[in-house]
Amino acid sequence: MRFKSFLLTSLYFVCVSTIAASYIPLAEECDGYPKLRLGTSDNLCVGLLAQKSADLPLKMPRTAVETKEGKLLVVDMGGWVENKGKLLLVDYRKKNPSAIVLTSGLNLPHKILQGQDGKYYVGEAHRIIRFDVVKDTLTNRETVIDNLPYNPGYLHPLKNFVFDNSNNLIVNIGSTSDRCERNQKPEKCSNGAEAGLRQYKFDKASNSWDTNFLVIASGLRNSMALAAHSSGTLLQAENSMDFPGAEEPYEEINIIEDGHFYGWPLCYDRNVSVNQTDKTCITKNYREPWSLMPPHVAPLDALYYHHTKLPTLKNKLLMAWHGYKIVGHRLVAFDVDNQGRPVRSAAANFMSDPLNSTENFKSRVFSAKGGTGEVAQHQEIISRWNEVQGVRPKGAPTGINVMNDGSLLVVDDKNAALLRVSNGTAYKDESLTVNAQKHTVNLPENIHAIFVNSCGKCHEHLKDNAAQLLNANQWLQKNNGKTRLEHKLFFDKLMPMPPDKSLLPDESALLKRWIDDIDTKN
Repeated sequence: MRFKSFLLTSLYFVCVSTIAASYIPLAEECDGYPKLRLGTSDNLCVGLLAQKSADLPLKMPRTAVETKEGKLLVVDMGGWVENKGKLLLVDYRKKNPSAIVLTSGLNLPHKILQGQDGKYYVGEAHRIIRFDVVKDTLTNRETVIDNLPYNPGYLHPLKNFVFDNSNNLIVNIGSTSDRCERNQKPEKCSNGAEAGLRQYKFDKASNSWDTNFLVIASGLRNSMALAAHSSGTLLQAENSMDFPGAEEPYEEINIIEDGHFYGWPLCYDRNVSVNQTDKTCITKNYREPWSLMPPHVAPLDALYYHHTKLPTLKNKLLMAWHGYKIVGHRLVAFDVDNQGRPVRSAAANFMSDPLNSTENFKSRVFSAKGGTGEVAQHQEIISRWNEVQGVRPKGAPTGINVMNDGSLLVVDDKNAALLRVSNGTAYKDESLTVNAQKHTVNLPENIHAIFVNSCGKCHEHLKDNAAQLLNANQWLQKNNGKTRLEHKLFFDKLMPMPPDKSLLPDESALLKRWIDDIDTKN
């Protein structure tokens, strides 16, 4: 199927995954639930509500909400394949959590929210639906918004949405490509038909939305994190272009003002033109980012937290970073002003992951191109969520929501898990380093060249020391009799490596012989 092959490879950069792993809880609890070994800010901890099991058929959960009865409505996308999505009703309060499938066949579903009317709203690739849940049964299902832009091969098909203060629906229309590669003229990509935000006006009398939408913002590559503040501020966190390296471009926080252009595909960071010889990003209605965020953090959800249960987070902007490179896989918070805008200062820093088993997390200063303006400093709520063998898998938070008691519900799609942030004693790593099992690996020159040429776009540090990175990330650890490297190169049909091209037959044969030789020696 053309859709499947194109979409799976093109989305690799945004949604790279490895073999799903399970969380191993501690013996102690986090506010009533098994505590996980995830590093958090003081007085907070992470508990495990549920994860994939025989009784809980989670595959790729994206977002969730808690019902008034205390169960979880979980949107499971089912993978990057059309019409494989499900809506699950999860009872996480049992010793062995279980689920009921309320409906299936959803088309790349992602977002679920509860509306002012008490109904639940779910965004599919081509529409937004709503329904009630009565006695564990889905009822009164209807389509609210239909005919959203979508076709096979669409690079960013997922539809995020939020209700603004007037209950209008604000809907993300992602870009069809990374950098407008399909069109000769960038203006065709920045005219609002794609890569922007639509507003559907609410009609209170009929409890419906006008199908004649307004394009309220353009030049937004993929608005997967949206938040509406009580002051009226509409905030967007941008998933920026996929430059090959880990250092650029930085992600953006934008304050949405009706009718303005926010840069894609003409510029990135702050006022930096993709075409370095001109100033095409400086247009009459261009609005530069309110703030930059670290590169490639991939913000996938955001909300303003107003509950009293977690006092250290009250009135802050919370955001899920899904990114997989040197920074990402974290839950963060921003202090905001009375308009809900992140508080800025002259400088900010971020923590980057260890690159190997002998290094710690490193504090780095923002150094983005065009970064002369002020920047907002984030605080890490869940900070150490990198992979540590035998301790935890790398996290991939996609959805955050506030539970009935004020704790935070966090959905991890990569590890098919539902987590809860609450009050408690923070887990502190016994060691801040990656505790990787070491292999003695010497890379022949021809093997090193294959890794650099085929894998270097996503793993840029391979060019410096490929053997070191292979060790640090456990690519040579075995699972079901095969190394992680073999799984990704030769057997993974969902997110294969390398993503942009297949290995040549002689390269595949050479790698297989090299891996077999290592296995024999070890």
